[in-house]
Amino acid sequence: LRTAAFAERQAFEAFSWAAETIADASEELRVAWRTMAKEEEFHLQLLLGRMAELGVGVAERPVSDRLWRWLRTSHTTAEFSARMREAEARGKAAEESFRLSLAERDPVTAAIFGRIADDEAEHLALGDRLAGRSRPG
Repeated sequence: LRTAAFAERQAFEAFSWAAETIADASEELRVAWRTMAKEEEFHLQLLLGRMAELGVGVAERPVSDRLWRWLRTSHTTAEFSARMREAEARGKAAEESFRLSLAERDPVTAAIFGRIADDEAEHLALGDRLAGRSRPG
C-alpha cells in the first residue's frame, strides 16, 4: 500500500509538472495531463485512507523517488508520454495483480486496487490516442 501510494503521488506530481513545463505539449494534452493528475491524487487518497483504516504508517519504510526523478528529465511531449506510458502500464499490471491476489482475504483493498487499475487503463488509452495525434503522418 505504501509503495503504491507513493507511486500515485509521483504520478500526480509528474502529470502536474508536465502540464506546466513541457513546452511542445498541445493545450488538449495539457488539459488531459491535469485531469490525470487529479485522478492520481484521488488514487493517492484512496490508498492513504485504506492505510489509515488498517493502521499502516506512511513513514514506516522508505520508498524510492526514482520514478519522479526519471520523469522530470523529460524535455518533450514524446519523451514524457513514452515514459509515463511505461510507468502507467507497470502500475496497472501491479494493481491488477493486487486486485486478484487480495480478492479473498481483503476485498476492500482489492476493490481499491481494481478501481485504480481501471483508471490506469483509461489513462493508457487516452495517452495512446493523444500521442497518435501528435505523430507525423
